Amino acid sequence: MFVTFSFQKEPEPQNGRLHIKDRIRRLLKPPQTTFERVELLDSFFTDVRIGARLCADEKQERLLRQSCRMALCAEGCELPQGFRFAVSDGDILRMLVHILCHTATEALDSSNLPLYCRCIAFIDPHGAHGALLEQLIKFSPEVIVYTENRRLYQGYADKVLEEYGAPIQFAENPQSLARASLALDTGGIPLPSIYPVPILTACLEEIADGNLRLWQPDWRLEPADAVIPPGINRYAFYAALHDRCKAREIYRLRASTLRCKNRIVHLPDIASQILLNQSQALIVR
Repeated sequence: MFVTFSFQKEPEPQNGRLHIKDRIRRLLKPPQTTFERVELLDSFFTDVRIGARLCADEKQERLLRQSCRMALCAEGCELPQGFRFAVSDGDILRMLVHILCHTATEALDSSNLPLYCRCIAFIDPHGAHGALLEQLIKFSPEVIVYTENRRLYQGYADKVLEEYGAPIQFAENPQSLARASLALDTGGIPLPSIYPVPILTACLEEIADGNLRLWQPDWRLEPADAVIPPGINRYAFYAALHDRCKAREIYRLRASTLRCKNRIVHLPDIASQILLNQSQALIVR
């Protein structure tokens, strides 16, 4: 469980100006802080909309205690004393990597590329996501890992070899990833050109390194989207649902669209690019 702190939405002024009656009403009767328990995905979070001042009665205080004092704050809203942030940047990154992993395997499967032609490049500089090798090997018999921390990967690679009979390859330099069908990048580091291999990256900002980078994944989960409080970061909200509400289905989501420069790219577009790259590679051979 967790709690969100955001500001109450003020009524829209007419013609750009606040009516004199509304100004007087706000002075005489400032908006009160509201507390609401929101049921979601077999759990709940507490939605606090801050009014004139933040104060809680006994019942509302119990709601806050149930959140374990873990909170998300809207932009411009300070974290109240006694609370901790519900998720870190690392938690958000881990969620994005899992979602992009499922997105990558879905795109590869949708491309109808024969299994023996498939190759996934997994770019994980810090070696933090080795557990995903088992997910990737189910969709591609060849997985190439580029990491600066191979030692952390060896145990996962040994497990994949034992259970699936597929040896994990380790790339000494990123240029060798150019023969991959697509790449999954967890670190967001600039790379030498492996264009036109689609790179699904968990970096939250565009990296201009000449590659075909796909970033800022977007997905839809209507029950959650309908209750995100105003000003709360969407990625942080979903990460908190997984980490604090134990909503395991979050890590199984797939992105329906991503950004590529100034364009919105859909999953079928990525699948088409994968198939096109393979057909051109066959002509070259």
